[in-house]
Amino acid sequence: MKTMLVLTDFSDSAYNAALYAAALTHQLQIPKLILYHSCTLIPPMQTVVPVPGSVDAKDLHMESIERLTILKNNLQSFLYEGTALEVLTDDRPLVAATEAIALQHQAGLVIMGVTGKGKLERILVGSTTINLAKESFLPILLVPPEARFEKIRRAVFACDLKNVSASTPVKTIKSLIHSLDASLLVLNVDTEDQDHFEPDTLNEQFILHKLWDDEKPEYHYTSNNNIAEGVMEFAYEHNIQLVIAVPKKRGFFESIFKRSLTQRLTFDLTIPLLLIRTEA
Repeated sequence: MKTMLVLTDFSDSAYNAALYAAALTHQLQIPKLILYHSCTLIPPMQTVVPVPGSVDAKDLHMESIERLTILKNNLQSFLYEGTALEVLTDDRPLVAATEAIALQHQAGLVIMGVTGKGKLERILVGSTTINLAKESFLPILLVPPEARFEKIRRAVFACDLKNVSASTPVKTIKSLIHSLDASLLVLNVDTEDQDHFEPDTLNEQFILHKLWDDEKPEYHYTSNNNIAEGVMEFAYEHNIQLVIAVPKKRGFFESIFKRSLTQRLTFDLTIPLLLIRTEA
């Protein structure tokens, strides 16, 4: 991994994510960190980075550069000494711009804030996060608004036991774990009772172990009617600094964004979540 890409809309949550990324450069010793702002995102009214007076559309690009420069200056002292910090802005759609920049600069990780505290900001950033996680091929690290960087010593991969071989991005996860020099835990949360059993379960467990045994991880199995709550409860109880998941139509990723959990996850969640798409 040569580059990390941080997405910002200049909100409080985005600023916190940028601070987290800056601290992470020490553990990963990344050569380059890029701050990117898409002018297609609506900037919120209350921000950490000072906002100039009202501007018309033709000055929007210059305003973005000014605000990115302020953010860059604020982050410099938090960076690993070998990390170069660059800023980029344009009016491309966020997903297309993110993937293009990542390819050009060999970015192996995208970092962004999960959500803000304001209702409008929660809708805007929340929908952007969901769309990017579903459409992008890049690993995306979501940093909750209350998260503070702690060296990643233990990471948990939250998986299901369905089509394990085809749906597990093994190479990407192993590469990241090695770069972090972290311990790996593998967790399956069943939504049924512990007595629940399907004919394919044993075979999928065998495949799971075949994929991961060389990493010598800890394997854990539990149950909870809500997968997101089950994973996060486990993470808190086992001193986890990073949760890894694969965004699927059903499972942990979708359950995070259910309306019934929005408030709890917005204000209480403190553990960063890494979403990694299935490998082609």
